[in-house]
Amino acid sequence: MVTVLEVGPRLADFQLLAQNANGLQLLIDVSNLLVQCYVTKLTDKSACYLPIVRGVMVGGSGAVSGGYFCRELPYDFDPVATPDWGCSYVRDRFRAIEKDLDFDGPAQDNTGFLLVQLTREIAGVIEIFPAATQCVEFLCIVNLNDVGDYTCFQLSERFHSTLLTVCAPVPLPSMLITTLRRLNLTLLAQKWELLLLFSDAIAAAVNPVGLDGSIALVAD
Repeated sequence: MVTVLEVGPRLADFQLLAQNANGLQLLIDVSNLLVQCYVTKLTDKSACYLPIVRGVMVGGSGAVSGGYFCRELPYDFDPVATPDWGCSYVRDRFRAIEKDLDFDGPAQDNTGFLLVQLTREIAGVIEIFPAATQCVEFLCIVNLNDVGDYTCFQLSERFHSTLLTVCAPVPLPSMLITTLRRLNLTLLAQKWELLLLFSDAIAAAVNPVGLDGSIALVAD
């Protein structure tokens, strides 16, 4: 059994659902209930501060923006040599959750529950970027999820539209919201962790607090 603690609210309120249903609307207004604005320091050297917007409801910022999924490359993982984080290990699990609506090749499993597709329309100021890349003769990657044997240098001279989980034009549920259908997963929304208890180097329990008071959760 898995229990997920989420600081943000569930998408149960009809106002939250309505705001999250339009994939063409950027949910970045400070008055929007789905997001919260923070001020972050980008660098210590020049002390540059900028505002950022993050999602506050279940699913996090991915649920606000619609989310996107990009294919990793072997050199992103293999040099680290971390157990269970090799390229082949990660790729198989990536393919297991995704269903690509544009391509159906060996790089795609297309049996997953997260639908992704390419942006069909590029308008306004966003048109400037792909136009500029073509002016300097950058090549378009046809299928970002199957880049073949491109090297890092070759990919640095190519461009591609982002794969989105926004389809016609409704944002699909984020991975967390979709995963809640599983019987072995419980979500506790609007909970803040106050105390973590460790057994040696392993977290054994947590004491979160919410609108209804504090609770104790113990790991198996």
